Amino acid sequence: MKTTSRFFLLFVLTALCTIIFPLAAAAKPLIRFHTQHVYLHQGNAELVGFFENTGDEMAYVKRYEFDLIITADNGKQLWTTYGTQHYVNSVRVPAGRRISYTINVRNSHIPEYHGKYRWRTENTHTYWSKTAG
Repeated sequence: MKTTSRFFLLFVLTALCTIIFPLAAAAKPLIRFHTQHVYLHQGNAELVGFFENTGDEMAYVKRYEFDLIITADNGKQLWTTYGTQHYVNSVRVPAGRRISYTINVRNSHIPEYHGKYRWRTENTHTYWSKTAG
């Protein structure tokens, strides 16, 4: 009987550890930037959107990396940039919240375009920290 009790106790402890430890390890921020629109001006592309934290802890955004492809309605590629790094001045994003943010990309080759165009961001990555500064 003692062996059965010890086995049962070991089983219960193992089950509790399996449930509790992964939940504690999962507590972290998960922040992404969502681009809602891109505006083109001569020498400047303006990405309007928001940082969203779907995690369960607050964090500060430090940097956002992305590729941006802008294409005219006729299929002609207007402008493309790869591996753009935008440094953010510690934007605080609470858990479960969205914070509006605008990214300005300056490049003399960005055309001013008044026709219809499509845009997409690819290979995006948001870097964050739990501390400001």
